[in-house]
Amino acid sequence: QQAPRLEGVEVVRGDFAEPATLDDAFAGVSNALVVSGSGKPGERARLHQNAFEAAARARVRHVVYLSLQGASPSSRYPFSRDHFLSEQYLAAIGIPYTMLRNAFYLDMFLEKFDADGVIRGPANESRGAFVSREDAAQTAAAMLAPLIIGKPRVHDPIKDSAYECGLPPMADAHTRFSVKFYLIAMLFIIFDIEVVFMLGWGAVFRDLIKPVAEGGIGIKMLLGALLFLGILEVGHIYAWKKGALDWAPRKERMPEPKPVAAKGEKKPELVAS
Repeated sequence: QQAPRLEGVEVVRGDFAEPATLDDAFAGVSNALVVSGSGKPGERARLHQNAFEAAARARVRHVVYLSLQGASPSSRYPFSRDHFLSEQYLAAIGIPYTMLRNAFYLDMFLEKFDADGVIRGPANESRGAFVSREDAAQTAAAMLAPLIIGKPRVHDPIKDSAYECGLPPMADAHTRFSVKFYLIAMLFIIFDIEVVFMLGWGAVFRDLIKPVAEGGIGIKMLLGALLFLGILEVGHIYAWKKGALDWAPRKERMPEPKPVAAKGEKKPELVAS
């Protein structure tokens, strides 16, 4: 296929089916975008493998590969199986990579509508979310731009480990947190915001606690604050009683089982002599 002529872009011929041509195509490339090629099911993944191996020989620092949504070894769609196998080939090469699993392109379906404006195929009542090539291109460019402009990413056990305030990590950073963590955090935010209102109350306390004759509101100033604090404390007690402040649900202690004598077995008796 003829490549478009773009200003400031060097066009080099490379064919996935001809590994010898790929060495020149990847020469001098630091970060590469590999677009999936065309081929029969079963052959397509091997064509992609040729490109990945050529990128490794050229010492490419990072490869972005356009895969397919739903890539899986057990997919009924043969090209999804090919893409999954291609991903395995890329992961085995040993260079940093990013896999973008795009959905089907919108323009692929324009010619599949019949005279009634319906696409017919063996999909039952399934639905699909499609993407435009322009959106896919912008996503790929967004992945490549930091790699080209910024410094190359360096991966090692220390940089990939969790950062816990400078202390040695105690666990993986990608573990799931209990929902109680977020509930307690929201409660603290709510109570903190309500307490902030007391700052304004304290700033005008001396002026408004004065009698009405002197321009204040008198005891109403104090009663209003007490009412506010009372409502706040009621909410605090309610949350406490409901167990919202407990980090983990309380486990009721199971009663210890009582010894039961086997059927037909006599219980031992103490006999005083």
